[in-house]
Amino acid sequence: MATVNQPYSASTIGRHGDNKDYVDGPGDGFGYYASRLWPWTGFSTEDDAKAAAFLCNEAFKQGYEFALRDVRRSLGIAS
Repeated sequence: MATVNQPYSASTIGRHGDNKDYVDGPGDGFGYYASRLWPWTGFSTEDDAKAAAFLCNEAFKQGYEFALRDVRRSLGIAS
């Protein structure tokens, strides 16, 4: 199984006066403008944001592994 980096983390980077923590990472709804563009993506506690980041990383990891299986299968080296 491949080692997959964890691109998501809990962050205060998106705070713009709302005092909420956000998940920072790739994709729409994450990062610096999260509180302005997607205000419903904020969390009231840092622990909640960390739990959400964990779930994002887990979903990313599983999607990555699924894509690897598809590539290997298409190349005829499926395991």
